[in-house]
Order: sequence, then structure tokens, then C-alpha cells
Amino acid sequence: MVTFPSEIRRIMKGAGKAWLEVAEPPKDSEVDVHGNFHTLEWRLRKAGPSCRFYNGCGCLVYEVRPLLCSTYPFYLDLEDGLLRSSECKGLGKEISPEDSLELARNLKKRCIFDLEEALLLVKKYEDFERGYGNELHSGFWIIHDSEGAHRIAKRNIENHRCK
Repeated sequence: MVTFPSEIRRIMKGAGKAWLEVAEPPKDSEVDVHGNFHTLEWRLRKAGPSCRFYNGCGCLVYEVRPLLCSTYPFYLDLEDGLLRSSECKGLGKEISPEDSLELARNLKKRCIFDLEEALLLVKKYEDFERGYGNELHSGFWIIHDSEGAHRIAKRNIENHRCK
């Protein structure tokens, strides 16, 4: 699940965790001529197939969760403006009128937030000379987000992987 720097900081504060305990770069990337992996934005760190903050009964960071989580499994498709939903075990549950209004408010808020983050990413993005192949030589990930480019050693990312 995509998460943005301000959301990562909120979770860090609420959960008492470090940045790389909360988020990680996505796996899809491009390699530059120096062998660095470049990727866009951050993802919530997983523990196995699910979010590391879901304990089977509920969310451990519910009060500081990303906006994306407050609208899941629904999202507004920015391509066509349609309301869509992801596959979700809980979709069979009925949504109350009060919950529907809150969900609609959060979807609008999330759509605006996503667009603002995308615009900041474009403004801060630093292009790079692409390399060949996808082998990491230098040992660095460069994550481009709304705050600019972050250079992190691959070993630091792997040291924080949940088992």
C-alpha cells in the first residue's frame, strides 16, 4: 500500500518505530548507470502477506493509519473518475449511512492528497541516466517521493525486513 512521507512520520510517532520499520521502497525499479535502484514513493512494510500493523484482530496503528487505509477497499480511479474497489474479505458487510458519508469524505480527501503528493513528486523528481539490466551494483536504493530523492543502502532496507 502506497504511503507518503507525512503518513510515515505520523505512524513513526504513534508506534515508536523508525522509518524503515514502517515503510519500504517498492520492488519495481529502474537501474541507473552506477547500479543504483530508482523507485517511486513508499509502501507500508509487510510482515509476510499482510501489513505489519495488522495483528489478526485489528490495526495496531489505527489512530495514525494512512488515509489509504481509511478508504480501503474503495478508491477513486483517477483515470476515469469512477469509484472502484479492491478484493476484500470484508466487502460483504453492510455499510451504514453514517459510515457511507465518512467514507465519501475520506475518498475525496484521499483523492486530493494523492494528487498533491503526485504534483510534489513531479516538482522534486531528479531524472537519472538509465543503465542496462537490473543488477544492483552499488548497493543503494534511491526512492523518489514528494520530498525529493532519498538514498538508502540496500543492507539497511534488508536489515528491517520483517520475518
